[in-house]
Amino acid sequence: MSLKKMSSVVSLSLLLAFPVLQTGISAADAQTWARSYGGSGDEFVFRGVVPGSDGGYLIAGLTNSSGAGKNDVWIIKLDDDGSISWQKTFGGIRNEEPRSLQPTSDGGYVVAGPTNSFGAGGNDMWVLKLDAGGNIQWERTYGGPKADVAHAIQQTSDGGYVVAGFTMSFGAGSRDYFVVKLDSGGGIEWQRSYGGAKDDVIRFVKQVSDGGYLVAGFTHSFGTSGDIMLIKLDSLGDVEWEKRYGGATFEEPSTILEVLGGYVIMEQSGSFSKSTNGWVFKIDTGGNIVWQKTVGGGNFDELSAAQLTADGGFIAAGETRSFGIRNEDFWVVKFNSTGGVEWQMRYGGALVDEAESIALTEDGGSIVVGHTRSFGAGIRDIWSIRLDSTGGLAGCMPDVSVQPTTAPVKDSNAVPVNVQVVESDTGATTRNSAATVLNAFATVETQCPSS
Repeated sequence: MSLKKMSSVVSLSLLLAFPVLQTGISAADAQTWARSYGGSGDEFVFRGVVPGSDGGYLIAGLTNSSGAGKNDVWIIKLDDDGSISWQKTFGGIRNEEPRSLQPTSDGGYVVAGPTNSFGAGGNDMWVLKLDAGGNIQWERTYGGPKADVAHAIQQTSDGGYVVAGFTMSFGAGSRDYFVVKLDSGGGIEWQRSYGGAKDDVIRFVKQVSDGGYLVAGFTHSFGTSGDIMLIKLDSLGDVEWEKRYGGATFEEPSTILEVLGGYVIMEQSGSFSKSTNGWVFKIDTGGNIVWQKTVGGGNFDELSAAQLTADGGFIAAGETRSFGIRNEDFWVVKFNSTGGVEWQMRYGGALVDEAESIALTEDGGSIVVGHTRSFGAGIRDIWSIRLDSTGGLAGCMPDVSVQPTTAPVKDSNAVPVNVQVVESDTGATTRNSAATVLNAFATVETQCPSS
C-alpha cells in the first residue's frame, strides 16, 4: 500500500511500524544469505527483527549460552551481509525474555517482555530503551504481586509507548488483557485491564491512524475453545468496540496491519480445516469482516508475522509442517491486497526450523528470523535468511532445502460476535531495574553465502 493512499492522519507510530519500501532493484540484483547465530545452549526469538537505524538489522533473541542469569535478552546488530557488528546480553539472576522489539524515532530501539529478576511480582512487564549502539537509556518494570507479562510494545505518536500483554495481579479473571500507556521516559500515563472470568491474553497492539489502539489476543472468557478477541480503544484506553472471531476450536493472533479502509489480522486457526492453518482476514474500522481466507495443508501451518509491501499487499512468515522436509520449515507467503497468494516458499534442514519475525529490506526483499535445530552450534540457534523480492535464496549448502509450496487458499466463514469485557483501572507499580549488560560471543555459521 502506497503511503499516499493512507489517511492524511498518519501517526509517527505507523511510519515506524509500516516501513513500506519502494525500490527499482530487481530480484536478480538483490543480496541473499542464510546464517545461524548461537552458543552451546539454547537460543530463540519472538517478534525480533527490525531494520537498523544505521543500516543492517537488529535482532532481539533469548540466550542461555551466555549472560548474567538463566535466560537473558540477547541483542545482535547485523551488517547488511549478515555478519555481526555487535552483540550484548541484558538480564538479571533469573529469567528475562524479549517478546517485542521496535525501532524508535530517535534512532534507538525499545524492547519489552517479562522479567522475574526484577519488579514487584513473580513476573513483571520489563521495558528496555536502548540507543542505536545498544546502550541502555532507561529500564523499568511494571506490575503487581502476581504475574504480569508484556507481549508487545510500540512507540506512539506523542513519543511515548504502549505496552500490552496480560495481568494476573489485576482484572476480572485468571488472566486479563493488560495495556499500559507510558510517556517518553517510561512513566505511566494510564493503565487498564480488560477481560472476563477466564484467561484473556493480548498478543499484539497497534496504534492506528486515529490515535487510538487496536489490541488482538485470545479469549477463553467468551466464545468456544479460544477465539480471537479484538478491542478497539480510544487514545485514553476507553473501549470503542469489542468483538470475538473464530470457529469451533481455537484461534490465536500474530499480527495487525493497518490498510486502506481497515485492518488485516493474521493468525493460526484450527477451526476451518482438518488441521491448523494460517488464517487471514480483513475487517473495516468497525470490526466487521470484509474478507477472510485460510492458507495451509493437511498438517500444522502457522503465520507468525507480516509486513506491508509497496504493491499494496503483504508478506508473512511462519512455519509449515505440511510442506516441510521432515518437520517444520520456515514458511514465507506473499499475499496481494485481498488475501490471494502470489507466491509461497519454504526453507529448512532436516530438523525443526520455525520463523517468528520478518522485516523488509531496502532492495525489495525481506529478512526472516526464527530459530533452528537443523543448523548451528547448540540446542537451538537463531536462524536468519535474507530473501530477494520473489523469495529467492541462492547459493545454499546441500543440507539447506529451498522449495516452493502449494498450500491452497480457501474462504472461511467466521462471523464476528460482540462481547462485553470488564474494563478496570489497574494499580501496577513502576520500578527501576538494573540489568547486567555483557558482551556476547556467538558462533556464526553460514548456510548460504552472501550473493
